[in-house]
Amino acid sequence: MRTLTVHENHFKGHLQLPQHNSMLSTVFAHNNYGLSCAIGAVGGYDTTVLPEQNLVLAGNRFSEPVPSWAAMHHASAMHVSSQSSLWFAPILYIALGMPLLLCCVLWVYRADIRDFVVFQPTRGIEQFGLVCAKAAAIVSVPMLLLVLPLYVSGAQLYSCGDLRLRTTIAYLSDSPANEWCIAVLGCAAAGVGSILLSTLHSEAESQFAAQKTPSLTVGTYLQLVLSWMVVLVVLSVPTALYALSQTLPADNTLGLSKTALTVFNEFAVVAVYIMIVAVLPAVAVRLVQRVTQCEQADPMLTCQMLLLGRMVVNILVPIAIVIIFDNSCFAQWLRFWSPCADPERFEVTVSMTPSAPANLTQQTKIEVERYFGKLNYTHTVATHSEICEPSWPQNHHCSREVLAVVGDLIFRKCVFLSFLGPGATLLVSLPAVTRVLEGIWQRVLPGKDFIWYQGDVELAFILMFVEYILSLSFLLPLLLPLIAVGLALNTAVYHCAVEQLKLPVIRAARPSFKYLYISRAMGITFLILFYIDNDLHGKLLVCIGTPLSAIVGHIAAAYLRKSSHVTTSMRHLMEPLLGPEEEVLQHRGIWRNSSENDREPGACEMLEMERINHDFVDSVQSLSNAPAKSEA
Repeated sequence: MRTLTVHENHFKGHLQLPQHNSMLSTVFAHNNYGLSCAIGAVGGYDTTVLPEQNLVLAGNRFSEPVPSWAAMHHASAMHVSSQSSLWFAPILYIALGMPLLLCCVLWVYRADIRDFVVFQPTRGIEQFGLVCAKAAAIVSVPMLLLVLPLYVSGAQLYSCGDLRLRTTIAYLSDSPANEWCIAVLGCAAAGVGSILLSTLHSEAESQFAAQKTPSLTVGTYLQLVLSWMVVLVVLSVPTALYALSQTLPADNTLGLSKTALTVFNEFAVVAVYIMIVAVLPAVAVRLVQRVTQCEQADPMLTCQMLLLGRMVVNILVPIAIVIIFDNSCFAQWLRFWSPCADPERFEVTVSMTPSAPANLTQQTKIEVERYFGKLNYTHTVATHSEICEPSWPQNHHCSREVLAVVGDLIFRKCVFLSFLGPGATLLVSLPAVTRVLEGIWQRVLPGKDFIWYQGDVELAFILMFVEYILSLSFLLPLLLPLIAVGLALNTAVYHCAVEQLKLPVIRAARPSFKYLYISRAMGITFLILFYIDNDLHGKLLVCIGTPLSAIVGHIAAAYLRKSSHVTTSMRHLMEPLLGPEEEVLQHRGIWRNSSENDREPGACEMLEMERINHDFVDSVQSLSNAPAKSEA
């Protein structure tokens, strides 16, 4: 056998190559990823005589290790990494984060560590954060008991592949019963999600005082939005590089080495954490101050900008990169693959010239060879355009790879924020560390107060987790327990820093839920597109049932909120989520409720009201804590 080409087939199982070195070239191109296991029987090949176009894997996704002599050995889009490398980062985050958090808690609470877990939450951020944590924990129960087993048993797309993706919808294939069951559960989840969103909206209204966004002119608002979008393009570089590392090969024309791509892949989560905790909030505050020309940034505006920024940085930009570059979508990575720069690299042909049989007489053999020697049968095995032109992959189920790449980034980030993030946050909140940071801050920005906790930033952080609950939890069920743990631990760290370490909090704001309704619509839309793109059973039910169920759930929740009689019963129904009705502590951030006859305050006036209200609350709290016989 001299050549073997396998184009546009639906093969599954293990690829076993012949155990000898007579095969000169193999081309396995443009399949449906069914050939996903490690390639076998390669020990007998003499790599010194193999051509450069040997084993072209375009359109497949083999498990590691891919033979070093394969033409696409360095193309990460052609193979699945080993399970040890896939789980290394999450396990490292847990192994580092939990001991760090325990040490910091012991340092603050000494022997009474129980106070870190059991505490009376104050009204506002703490109460709302714990409610969202309870919501994630409650929703995770049916998801793990009903949806997760269906995903695992229906993961028939790959023979091998990533084991973690078998717990998601990404590998769902060739399982009609599972596809129908998930379609029905998806419709139910859409209705429940609307009720949950409405419930959290009501809880936010009860936890945070009424607040109006300062009136801005159309020009000012447009300038703010356009400036923010330009900033987000720059701040999206870490997630864009992460998505590129999942698709771009090491031998590329962009000059990105294998080491650089590995760094982008492994440390993107750390960069994203720094981005959402420190860089995005600082840039948002400065931008609002500059555009509105106020000394203090409006908390409602900054919170909305942070929510938009995190959606763009964490979700929209990686999705766009995957759609453009990934092998299952538009496969533009091929244009940056170094071998494709040579137009003759993958021109594979087989030439066959007939020869006379050996048993003929010499005279007959001469006449036969004279006749057939003029014939030269040439067969084209593969052309350069078939391999390097990204014109074929539009029908290769792009939605699966989008979910695989973006879902992996979100999963890693949730593990980081849930286990390593709380310990790191509490560490930098300790007095000794805070003094060092404040000294650095004063050198960099003299005259500016160092405030570690900002109300708008904390709310945007909580709402980011809520966004994942509403948009991705049905597709990635393992996110829910991670989110529940993350919200609970981060809320406990916030309570510890504010109540125990007495760190100040500024810019408390009521969260904006318009953003969450958009996230909810994105989750439903992606589920519909996934069923249509992969032609799964029950796609008509998903296309009609999920939007209809979401609308019905929203109407039912609105009716329950308007009816005073039903609201009481609904409050008792939601008591496991919201907790018993009782007086909770008021903690900072009071806004004046304007009557209809009041003049609408401007942006800077509202910010000044916030500062005065904060000072008033601090004064009242100091008076209430003073001795009874004090003149105060």
